[in-house]
Amino acid sequence: MSPIPKVFKHPENALIWSYLHSMHAEIERLESIHGLKSPDFLSASNLKQEISYWEKVLADDQNFPVVLAHGDLKPANAMTTDDGSDVFLIDFELSGPNYRGYDIMKLFRKQQPLEVQEASMRSFLAVYAQQSQIPKQEIGDFTEKVVAECHKIEPLTWLEAVVFFGLILHIKTDQREEWIRLAEERWAEYIKAKERAVALCSAEGKNCPEYGDFA
Repeated sequence: MSPIPKVFKHPENALIWSYLHSMHAEIERLESIHGLKSPDFLSASNLKQEISYWEKVLADDQNFPVVLAHGDLKPANAMTTDDGSDVFLIDFELSGPNYRGYDIMKLFRKQQPLEVQEASMRSFLAVYAQQSQIPKQEIGDFTEKVVAECHKIEPLTWLEAVVFFGLILHIKTDQREEWIRLAEERWAEYIKAKERAVALCSAEGKNCPEYGDFA
């Protein structure tokens, strides 16, 4: 059996894209069958536009490495022993090739304020770097690079949740108002994260699409 690569060579194969396209296709199908009216931000056409935006930004960018990822690395999927000496991850059904920054950002994205979030990320990444055998003198630069990587990919972590609730409201229609409420909360976080990510991109002088092109 071939060894698992540390970084996959084809970032366009990150699993997040197949998840998003599969969910979007089902939303589109159910909209045409049931004719249920969704809020504009949850319409199949709007979600497709947002997915296309991030594909354009990320899919061919080698600065967003694709690794063997958990896929849903949120605090609820991390468990510790009573004394906190060991940590165990659960729920690997979405694991596979995915963006490194996506996994890490899902773990820390709800921490506020930003200073606390980044301090936690840096502590985590220092250990991550050691386990990845990054030379000691390079750990500081590596950590800052990955923190920036995580902030740039944060919008995708919120968009995935928005698309999920956009789908589930067509399936479990008896809780429709609750799904819309949850989607609205995540959409608001998505918009804020998207504006920050585009600002970071522009500050670096990169030709990222303008916010208004796909919003």
